[in-house]
Order: sequence, then structure tokens, then C-alpha cells
Amino acid sequence: MSRLHPFVLFGIFLVLPADIGSAAEGLVGNTSSAPLSITSDTWHLSQTFRPPNRGAPAQTVGGAARSGCIEEADMLLALTPATTLGLTTSGHPTLFWYVPATNAQTAEILVRDLQENEIYHSVVPVPPSGIVSFTWPETGAALEVGKTYEWFFSLICQPDDRTQDVFISAGIQRVEVPAELATQLQQASLRDRSHLYATNGIWHDTFAILLELRRSQPNDATLISDWEELLNSAGLNQVIEKPLSSHLLR
Repeated sequence: MSRLHPFVLFGIFLVLPADIGSAAEGLVGNTSSAPLSITSDTWHLSQTFRPPNRGAPAQTVGGAARSGCIEEADMLLALTPATTLGLTTSGHPTLFWYVPATNAQTAEILVRDLQENEIYHSVVPVPPSGIVSFTWPETGAALEVGKTYEWFFSLICQPDDRTQDVFISAGIQRVEVPAELATQLQQASLRDRSHLYATNGIWHDTFAILLELRRSQPNDATLISDWEELLNSAGLNQVIEKPLSSHLLR
């Protein structure tokens, strides 16, 4: 199966909210690795995500209009804030998607830097519909602190015609953990760590912890409340009620 470079597809795809090229240009000048500011006044009471000032978003949705790959009333979603760059403290972070019901059998994961150097690539079986996650292996190249990357998740609708792919992409940047935040994290419970990361605008760590807690304790009312607050604050309220798939992409 041949792999088509994601940018080749833009000429025939619907792209929302802006083409990835202009979004990437907006991020190039906002890749400072300076420590984030700490605001710990109400972190233990709130799961509200406070987005950092990291430039224009780099989130793009594309897909052939008549591929028939997913149900018309549903869509593939990147679970990352639509209004800011997704931050992480990990060199091998976890990425998240809502995958709708689809007749696609395989999906492609691609991570690259803004110079289009490939950092990670894999073709995986499409999981059952729901919120899914993927952590690329420690054996792969790690993200560098302060450097912006783009990741793509593509449903391969027709393996012999990759122009029919439906895909989602977004930006991600690794940041250092400020000393004060590191101290707070060491003293916090797992749930409170998620609150701390949210307060400091570090999305991927926030969501990874809360998703793990929700998967292990799906009926916990406090965690359900945290989940609703976080997704509402990040503009992802449309997935609050979506199933939490236990399927981990590998």
C-alpha cells in the first residue's frame, strides 16, 4: 500500500478552519521553551483548562466529500483544544481522537516537524467507535523541548485511492515542567495532577490522566463532573457522552 503525503490531499479536501500551512507559519514564531507561569490558587477545585498563549491553532479537518467512509451525521475529531497549540511535558506523549463508526479497516498515524521531517509513522487497525488514544513507543524519536510538531490521523477509506482518506491534524509542542509545578505534582494525587496540568495549560498530560481515571472508574460522579468541565472548557462538549473505548492503538 502506497502512502500519500497528507499535504498532497489538501487541493481536493475540505479544510477547516484554516489551511495547515498558514497555521504552521503562525506557530513557528511561538515555539519558545520558556517556563509556563504557575497559577495555583484554585487548581484543587477546578478542572477548567486554561489555554496558554501559544499562537494560532494548527487543527485541520479534511476528507473527500463523498467517500462514504463514515456516517454522514458523525465526524472524526481531534481531542485537543481548537483555540490553542496542544502542549505536553512528554517526549512520547499520548494523542487522542474520537473515531466515528466507519467502514475503513486501517488508519495512519503520522508525526512530523514543521520542516516535514517524519518523527513517527504507523498504520494501525481502525478501533471500534469511541474515544481512543495512542502513545508512540519509547523506542521512537522523542519530541524536543520548545519545538512544534504536527500530527495526522487518517482513516484509509480506499487503500488504492488515498485521495479518499478522511483525516484530522493538529499541532503539538513539548515544554519543560517549571520547578514550582514539578514540586506540586510530586505532592498531588493523580486526580489533582490532572487539575494542575489543566490550570497550567498543558493539555496532553491533563487529558491523559483524566481519561485513564475515567476508564478505570467510569461511574465515579466526581470524575464525570471533571470530564464534563474539562471538555466544555476546551470546546469539546460534543464528545462528553461518547463512549470511552478501552482500545489502545499500537
